[in-house]
Amino acid sequence: MLVTNLPGNVGWVSGNTVLGAMVGVALGASTALGYGYTAPAYGVAVTANVIKNSADYGIAVLVGSSNNVVTFHLVKGSGLYDLHWDETGTGDLGYGNIYGTSSPAVLP
Repeated sequence: MLVTNLPGNVGWVSGNTVLGAMVGVALGASTALGYGYTAPAYGVAVTANVIKNSADYGIAVLVGSSNNVVTFHLVKGSGLYDLHWDETGTGDLGYGNIYGTSSPAVLP
C-alpha cells in the first residue's frame, strides 16, 4: 500500500490486514524500492493495521515524509525490517506498535 500526497492534504490508513506484500505500507515512494518515482507523504495517520511477512519492510517512512503518525500495529516477519524510517523527514511519530525489527533501532 503506497501513500504519497501534497503538504496540507491528510490521509488515513487504518484497519487493514496486509500479508506477503513487498512493502506493507510505504509512506512515500522511492525509486530504491522499485517505484518509478520519488515522492513523500505528509500528515498521514497509519493506525491499527496487521502486516505480516512483507518481503522488504512492514511499514516504511521514506524520502522526506513528514508529520506522519504510525500507531498500534502488529508488524512481524518482514524480510529487512518490520518498521523502517529513513531519517529524512521531520515530525514523524510512532508508538504502541508490536514489531520484531526496526531501522533505526530507536524510532521517533
